[in-house]
Order: sequence, then C-alpha cells, then structure tokens
Amino acid sequence: MPVDPNLKGQYVDEFLAGYDYEVMSNLAVGIKGTYRNLGRTIEDMLVPSQSDYFVANPGSGLGAEGGFLNPDLSGETAPVPKPTRKYKAVELHAQKRFSNNYQFFTSYVWSRLTGNYDGTYQVSTGQLDPNINSAYDYADFEINNAGGGLLSNDRTHTFKFYGSYTIPTGVAHGLELGLHTYYYSGTPLTAMGYASSYRNYEYYYTRRGTLGRGPADYEADVHVGYPIAVARGHINVLLDVFNILNRQSKTALDNRYNLSSDPPCAGIPDSACNGDGGILNIPGSINPAFTITNPRATATNPDFLRAGTSFTQPRSIRLGLRLSY
Repeated sequence: MPVDPNLKGQYVDEFLAGYDYEVMSNLAVGIKGTYRNLGRTIEDMLVPSQSDYFVANPGSGLGAEGGFLNPDLSGETAPVPKPTRKYKAVELHAQKRFSNNYQFFTSYVWSRLTGNYDGTYQVSTGQLDPNINSAYDYADFEINNAGGGLLSNDRTHTFKFYGSYTIPTGVAHGLELGLHTYYYSGTPLTAMGYASSYRNYEYYYTRRGTLGRGPADYEADVHVGYPIAVARGHINVLLDVFNILNRQSKTALDNRYNLSSDPPCAGIPDSACNGDGGILNIPGSINPAFTITNPRATATNPDFLRAGTSFTQPRSIRLGLRLSY
C-alpha cells in the first residue's frame, strides 16, 4: 500500500494533575484531573491524486486533499476533516489501607470523550484494524461525523468500590468478607446506516451521540475467604460470587437504523440517498443534504434502539483453594 512520503508519527498529548491528602492514619483522599488530546493519527485513505488506498495523516500532507464521495469514485470530492478526540476527566478517590480489620478503595470519575475519531479500534463500526480502519476510506463516511460529538466509549459517570473486612476473633477468626461493586453510565446512541459496498454499518445517519444514551451498567460481587492452619502454612478456602444480584439486563442497544436485507437507504427518501446507503452531501462539503428528524419513528429496523446487543453476565460462582507456606 503506498505511503505519503511526508508521513508523520501519530501522537496524543496528555496532561495529568492530582493531589492526595492523608486525612488520618491509613486513610487518604485525593483528586486527579486528566486531559488527553489526539494530535495526529495514521489511516488509509482514498484521495484524487492516488489511484488506490494509501497511508497518510488525515487532515495534513496528502491526507488533506479532498476525499472521494460515493464508493463508485464518481469524481466528486469533499474536504477531509482532521481527526479529533478529546478526553477530559476529574476523579475523586479515597483509600484506606488495611487496619482495624478492614480496608477499602472507592472512586468516582466524571468524564467527557468527544471528537470524530474513535481511534485505532473503531467502536462505532466494530472494526479492529489499527491505522487501516474505514473512517477515511470515503468522505461519505464522515457525513454527520466530521463535526464531532460524543464518542462511542463516552461514559459521564463511573463509580467503583472495593472493600473487605476480616473477623478478628471467635469461631470465625480470620474469615474475610469482601465486596466489589461498580456503576457505569450508558454510552451515547447514534443511528448507523448500512453500506452495501462494505457490507457493514459505516454511515452516520445522525450526529454522534444525539439520540440519548444506552442503559447504565452496574454490578456487585462478593468474596469470602477462610484460612485453615496446616503444617507450616495455611490453606485458604475461597468463594467468589459474581453478579450476586443476578441482574440480567441490556448493556448496549441495537443502533442499526436499517437492515442489510433492506434496499439502500431504507428509511430515508430516495432523493437523499447516495445509492450505496449513505445520505447525500451538500455539494462541495460533507454536510448532510437531509436530516432525519425522528429516527425512532422512521427506522426500518424494528429492533432499533430497543433490542440489546450485549448483556450482563449471569450470576456465577467460583470456588478455590490457595496454599500459603
């Protein structure tokens, strides 16, 4: 595959700042801020000066040329947007080291992940082809995406807790009881359209993350450990119960606006279709020539934003023995 002779390496700028304070012996609290910004990436592309796919930096060098619109390479081109991805987060955390028979760690993170480029793993289309994803293959794939929005892995709120307590005396002396739990807010929802040429959902029918969020994900696990003294050591009997509440729920929703068995651009007017499944652009730009105002009502996929595509794992139990000597 040809490579831009002026290709430059990809990079991400990251800035971290934090502060921790010991409130009392064995207990500390803290705050941490994180900022990451994608400076440059490498992707395969199609542009007028090249006869085939080639590797470049989107938005600079040869990668700044106008990208082809429509998979039939009709000759019309549009500007190639520079890839963007910004992550901002603030974390509050507290940690107590083991003393007085108990310990814990807990954290809360508020974050925001925005841009027009998921990264080397293209979450929005489910493609894992680092640096040769479909994101810049055709300019059509950037319609409703170039301006950016909430990226696929954005989770506004994340809460985690782990703690344990060891019984110090009595018949149950040494028995350890632990709890692990988490809560993740839902990820952004976007309507995706089927691309006949790629046999995959490559077209953004709505701007990223403008259809609300999927279901939140949360779970609680428990741990029990009991030491039995043996010659020169201990045998620890271990019991872990994952998803103790046996919560069975969707963790992601079907975002396919139409189906592969439908005609191209099912659910949008033929006059707004590029012939492959994408929404037409305003000439000379990658702005959509048509806007879907109520995608939940016009989608031809009956499962659109209703059916789940991933689910919580069922309750499971793990038994174990650990020999310490």
